[in-house]
Amino acid sequence: MQNPAAKTDKNHNEESFVHRVKRGAQITLSYIKNTPIVIMLVIVWIVFIFLSPNFLTANNMITLFVANAYFIVAALGETFVLISGGIDLSIAHTVTSSSLVSAIIMIDFQSAAVAAQVNPGTGAKISDPDWWDKITGGSTGVIQQEVTEAMAATAGETILIGLAVCIIVGLAFGIINGIAIGKFGVNPFIFTLATQLIARGISFVLSGGHSIPGIPEKLTKMSYAHGIPITENLIFPWVIIIVLTVVIIAGILLDKTKWGRYIKMVGSNAMAAKYVGINVPNVAASAYIASGLLAGIGGFISMMVLGTADVKLGDPLLLPVIGSIILGGISMKGGEGNIMNSALGILMFATIINGMTFLNLTIAMQQIILGSIFVIGMSALARLRKRRV
Repeated sequence: MQNPAAKTDKNHNEESFVHRVKRGAQITLSYIKNTPIVIMLVIVWIVFIFLSPNFLTANNMITLFVANAYFIVAALGETFVLISGGIDLSIAHTVTSSSLVSAIIMIDFQSAAVAAQVNPGTGAKISDPDWWDKITGGSTGVIQQEVTEAMAATAGETILIGLAVCIIVGLAFGIINGIAIGKFGVNPFIFTLATQLIARGISFVLSGGHSIPGIPEKLTKMSYAHGIPITENLIFPWVIIIVLTVVIIAGILLDKTKWGRYIKMVGSNAMAAKYVGINVPNVAASAYIASGLLAGIGGFISMMVLGTADVKLGDPLLLPVIGSIILGGISMKGGEGNIMNSALGILMFATIINGMTFLNLTIAMQQIILGSIFVIGMSALARLRKRRV
């Protein structure tokens, strides 16, 4: 005969399980209802899967994330600023200038290191028109294999220097923006527009208006050849792993730490935050510093993806960075949003660009479609916020 107590416990456990399932379903439905980007993303994916059978392949998904890796990181930086109640118009050109400065220093460092190994005392630089002649010294005894081996031997140290330079340049712009806006109360729109012009000017002065090739091949291979093998012909590149790590860290900082809560409180109501003891100027400044840091990392990642430092990278990057995270539900008024919503908005934009490329649409048609999606998405968000009030 079955124990009545055991039977009661079994029924209770079954009821608890059913209750948890129902509760989970309610939370999921509520999230979808209050986050239009989820519905839009599902619709866009269904449309592209229908129009192009190759859209949902593993190769294309990896290509999608690799191609947008630097964009994702830059958009995360802008997320911190928008939630804090500010705006950073300089972020796109900070990405560009950090990559250009880094590329120049990496090339000079590696060329000097290679020259020191192959033919000491030449002081040759890869950027010199007669670099090869200086390296070889006109000697037939120096062959290309020696130079190739020397470049491979110095690649690791060169890449670390390049990363450090990108971070320093990004932090420099972030600190300048943070001090002026957070500490001195300068209008963020006007000030970051000014630093955007400075960053853009620096990029063109350093590059002469041209992209800078010649970065270590080992760095570019991190976006397509080096990573975790999935199948014999498919690799999960290191650049995606790096980006996912940055996303997770950003999510933890914003959603799980005291600093993240302070960012949201300052963006929601700076005066109220001040009254409860939060150092509003420092918190506001820290959001711009985080933005600058992530812009620098984004610049470094752009060299992985593009294989060069592209001087024209910043011009078309700003609107997608801001637009995608607003589409994800980050309010320009501040205090609202999280990394998950921001990531969904970024994924939405990346998906659209990838899908339209698959369909071979013209640039003009892509702009029409992208603009229409932004209009529809932002209208849906505005209506949802109005209903909440």
